[in-house]
Amino acid sequence: MSFWDEDPLADLPEITPHPGRSGSQSSELSAALSSLPATPILQQNELDVFSNALRKYRPIHASDDTSSVLQAFVDNLSGQGLLRLQHEIYMLKDPRQLRQLCNFLVDAILKPVAASGCKQPAITPPPNQTWLKEECLRRDKNRCVVSGLIDTTAYEKMSPGECRGNKRTSTECVQILPFVLSKLNEKNATHTKNKAIIWLALHQYFLALENKIGADMMHQNK
Repeated sequence: MSFWDEDPLADLPEITPHPGRSGSQSSELSAALSSLPATPILQQNELDVFSNALRKYRPIHASDDTSSVLQAFVDNLSGQGLLRLQHEIYMLKDPRQLRQLCNFLVDAILKPVAASGCKQPAITPPPNQTWLKEECLRRDKNRCVVSGLIDTTAYEKMSPGECRGNKRTSTECVQILPFVLSKLNEKNATHTKNKAIIWLALHQYFLALENKIGADMMHQNK
């Protein structure tokens, strides 16, 4: 069995729902979040409320790391995903909802990444590897996103004038998102629901992915 036939996410327990999609206040909160502008910006008074919500959070037990986990996401997210999370923390405020938001982020983002990364099987090429690499290079103007150097194959097709001043390198296509996210076990309701929530979280906090990659696009042909 190849790596792509396995599913390290199959044994994940049911993911904690986002506080905006559960509970008595879910409709109001969900509506507020969905109405956020494309690039939401917190005003100074809102930033104060947001900061105080994390600073004043009181753990309910010794292992309650809600505040530090949320702060870690704030420190590491960027762009619209960061602004969205800040708005969520600002609007939630209630310690129980903040705790649920923390559990949602851990269950929907951190645990799947850890589960996918803990195994080190003999890796076989994912489906459509050649097409995927070509599409990525086309998107990135034939340059490695790490070094900025031009892909060797593309370099060899360039004119002498285009090559002048540029350096080349061999490139590899690396999957940032595991292909197992495209596999659904329709006989397992929890499994199917979990993967839907994982995609929701990815699109919610990494907005550049939306409409560009999803479960239905992972094996998409040209």
